Amino acid sequence: KLAEGEAILSAVEGERGGRAMAVQDIKASPETVWNRILAFRDYPEMVKYVAECEPYAEEGNDLRVRFVLKVLTFRYEYYIRHDYQPEEGYMSWTLDYARESDLDDSVGYWAVMPHPEASDMSRVYYAIDMRTRGWMPGFLRSIIARQGLVDATSWVKHEAEALQKTQNETPSRKASAQLD
Repeated sequence: KLAEGEAILSAVEGERGGRAMAVQDIKASPETVWNRILAFRDYPEMVKYVAECEPYAEEGNDLRVRFVLKVLTFRYEYYIRHDYQPEEGYMSWTLDYARESDLDDSVGYWAVMPHPEASDMSRVYYAIDMRTRGWMPGFLRSIIARQGLVDATSWVKHEAEALQKTQNETPSRKASAQLD
């Protein structure tokens, strides 16, 4: 599956949430992949169901971000505290428990590594364990759990590969412009 450009997905859905993991190969450098993952202000344009995304605090590796998800007529606001470790190739997160969120809990991580066989690619690992606060319609829970997992890595693949392509084309355009 990975060699064909598809993600490997695993999810377990429960009454009030679930946990999931995805592995995806991306035709972009780890730096380019991280550029997209860390572009929180661009999430409403890049990530399905994200209506608002706003960083509210940053201190060293501690990145705090407010998210608003809108699915049909439902709206969920939550606050995430990221621990970004670029030298190790990962970023973990938990809810920011100092703020009131519409989720009961959310923990997870992104890990971005150089591809083991292709120097121009990355392998991305994504995992999440989330629990909703109170009742959530079953169909909505399924959308968030199943589609959310698929979308979690597919948006990064799409955005990072597009950015990498633009970055790769830029030097050749500059070189041809200099020859003219």
